[in-house]
Amino acid sequence: MIKNLRLPLRGSMRHRPTDIPKIAGEIGLDGTLKTPAVKNICLLGPAFGTNNLGLNALTTGTISAAITTFPQAHFWLLDYDDSPKEYKVSLAERQMTIPMVNMRFSKRVLLRNHIAMLLLLALISRAIPTSRIRRRFLASNCYLRQLWQSDLVVALAGGDSFSDIYGLERLWYVSLPQMLAVLLRRPLVLLPQTIGPFKTAIGRSVARRILRSAQRIYTRDKESLAEVTRLLGNTPPNASLAYDMAFALDPLPPPGETKDQILSLRQKGELVGLNVSGLLYAGGYTGRNQFGLRSDYRETIQRLLRFFTERQRVQVLLVPHVLGGAQDLESDTIACARIAEDMKASCLGRLHMLRETLDHHQVKWVIGQCDFFLGSRMHACIAAMSQAVPAMGLAYSRKFAGVFDTMGAGNLVADLTQSDVEGLLQLVEKRFNERVELRKKLQSSALKLRGSVLGLFKDIGQNIIDGTDQSCVR
Repeated sequence: MIKNLRLPLRGSMRHRPTDIPKIAGEIGLDGTLKTPAVKNICLLGPAFGTNNLGLNALTTGTISAAITTFPQAHFWLLDYDDSPKEYKVSLAERQMTIPMVNMRFSKRVLLRNHIAMLLLLALISRAIPTSRIRRRFLASNCYLRQLWQSDLVVALAGGDSFSDIYGLERLWYVSLPQMLAVLLRRPLVLLPQTIGPFKTAIGRSVARRILRSAQRIYTRDKESLAEVTRLLGNTPPNASLAYDMAFALDPLPPPGETKDQILSLRQKGELVGLNVSGLLYAGGYTGRNQFGLRSDYRETIQRLLRFFTERQRVQVLLVPHVLGGAQDLESDTIACARIAEDMKASCLGRLHMLRETLDHHQVKWVIGQCDFFLGSRMHACIAAMSQAVPAMGLAYSRKFAGVFDTMGAGNLVADLTQSDVEGLLQLVEKRFNERVELRKKLQSSALKLRGSVLGLFKDIGQNIIDGTDQSCVR
């Protein structure tokens, strides 16, 4: 049976640890086994406090889904940072405080919370023959103890970072905490995410190790599921498709000034939202069209703006989804400001920017007020379609096509690596003319998608009833 464990916070780490718990279900009145009473859930890979609203949406959506099945569970984040933190989380019906326990990923490998030190101690613990001594050994490090006492470890890897296309350093960054959970025999669940591609032998080896050790594997697109099959040689029975966790994010109204701004724009006619990626605007991390777009991204954005403001004569609102200042390469905010300045004379007063900095809930609300949406950030598009707003993904990677396909909206993806600006404009015009029919189609599916995401942890719970050690590598 699970013991009543709560995550020890700072200043309360001296209690004696209990045995490693097994997850047990409760017997209902009809004699059937119900969802197990998970009390302590560790989240890896999602994050709060970042400038990326998509990551914040993933984290909040995950917590919303988890409390639907486990309303009494205690949640905590294990993440890299210089110090521990606490985050206030706003959900539709409650407020929560989520602690973040910090690991380190630096040259100071002797720190007690350095990921290399934690992995070494976890390896040593597996060689200790008696459980009593092993428990005392693990309890001597408060960071290991907190992970060891978790009933469930769920990993998101930032949604698309379980891959080596961004470099091996990022893959190690997201994979090492998952390996730590496996070494401690915690039930590891890979939440819906893009898996792969893996271009290096090391990357494929790391991925295989984690995939073989995971209790459940959820991918958010068919190509990722095929990648799992290629890596493992078959499709494991514990791998399946599921929708992106951001579908469970609640839109919340922004401050009054933004609401007034949106109301004013709506009174002028139809409103089109446009999310511009600061990373693509900068040419990628290399500054030299890193993602291989067919046409210059800046020219593409300018042509889109002229199409909507001059030809369609609609209002266009620039919606950043990654925030940041002038020094932040990925900042959508800075890219939008530059575009607004450069294009204000040619857009006939129909180009607008948000006047306030908003959080992920509030930006989703704003996106929901649009009649049509285009975005180079996938979670900005998810914010639209989860509210039945027709949205075109201006894609630079395969993750767009895969996620849109799961929603039955693959025809709303414009692959910028395959289509030049002329082809893009033709497709945009066609889909814009179909916006009424597209909205009706999305209205019939949006609630179903959200319900599926909110029910994901019920599926997880039902599949970990038999205990935690069976799926973990010995």
